[in-house]
Amino acid sequence: MIRQTMKTTTLSALAFPLVLAFALAGCSSDDSSTESAPSSESSSEETAADETAADDTTDTEAAVGTRENPAPAGDPIEVLTWDGKPEYTVTLGAITLDGNAQVAAAGEFNDVPEAGMQYIIVPVTYTYTGDESGTPWIDVSIEFVSAAGTTHGPYEVVAMLPNATTDVSELYPGGTGSGDMALMVPSADITSGTLALSSILATDKIFVAVE
Repeated sequence: MIRQTMKTTTLSALAFPLVLAFALAGCSSDDSSTESAPSSESSSEETAADETAADDTTDTEAAVGTRENPAPAGDPIEVLTWDGKPEYTVTLGAITLDGNAQVAAAGEFNDVPEAGMQYIIVPVTYTYTGDESGTPWIDVSIEFVSAAGTTHGPYEVVAMLPNATTDVSELYPGGTGSGDMALMVPSADITSGTLALSSILATDKIFVAVE
């Protein structure tokens, strides 16, 4: 409130000099007014053109990390909590696009891929960046999103792996853990799909290219 009052008083004090300045400008010759007008119009036109170009660029270039423009594979991804605080830095390694044999060899009770589906193996490295502690495979969601818009998560199938992400234990600030995740995804849609990362309680997701 005090700041608003001070601003009001200052504007009042400036009112008279401004009125005087406008009055003097009005007394200038018609020739001066005529000469300055084109410059003003030209400046306005240039400003409008710049704004239009900026708008066009914004419309055509999606932000990095969206489905339209996923982050490059291998880039570290900062995962935030639901209230916007740092929680993990997650890095996805080189993905095995045909992981059927690897999943089959890992356990006889692992699910066999359905028709038109196959496993991909995603290496994941987590670094905890929060203030307390966390268990990454619980806190961080990683899903495959197909070009058709279907979502495929790790807990929809039984696909146990040695050195799985679920083997990564609780991490404290600066702690790092790595593991592999198996996802059953549409065979025809692997390279055109993306991986979506988010905190388990957050709605905003970061999308990463498969390769």
